Amino acid sequence: MMKKALFVLFTVFAASSANAQWLAGVNYLSYEDDTFGDISFGVMTGTIGYEYSQETSNITITPEFRLGTGVGEDTYLGVDFSLSMMYSFNLRATWEIAPNAYLYVAPNFTKVHLDIGALEEESDFDFGYGLGVGYAIRDNFKIELTMEGFEGGDTTGFGVRYEF
Repeated sequence: MMKKALFVLFTVFAASSANAQWLAGVNYLSYEDDTFGDISFGVMTGTIGYEYSQETSNITITPEFRLGTGVGEDTYLGVDFSLSMMYSFNLRATWEIAPNAYLYVAPNFTKVHLDIGALEEESDFDFGYGLGVGYAIRDNFKIELTMEGFEGGDTTGFGVRYEF
């Protein structure tokens, strides 16, 4: 009985002192991969996440899912390379450093599908990291600069996020 009462009390307290909201975003990334040679091309990604915040803290935690596709292709030693699909799972920690400005770090697991000539190469889920800076133009609309690294590939880019 005491455990149930403590659980209910904890749940009510946690719900009253924390906020959560859905968010969506779009990014354009420049992808560079040195696994097969020096190749690079653009990637468009869409992100969906659920942001958790404490009223008394300037740090938020956001689990995210991201899906992307390549824009353009590159040729290395006469072989065409393009990215058919990229997806990742991120756990993003955001720190508000000033009104409307923030930094973030986002460890992630990313999977990349490359088209190499007539073949398709699928990577394993690779552990990576993301870093970025953002600015809230409005309470629910943000712009960001980002960079990520994972085994074999790196990305840099910019994006927008909308919280609803």
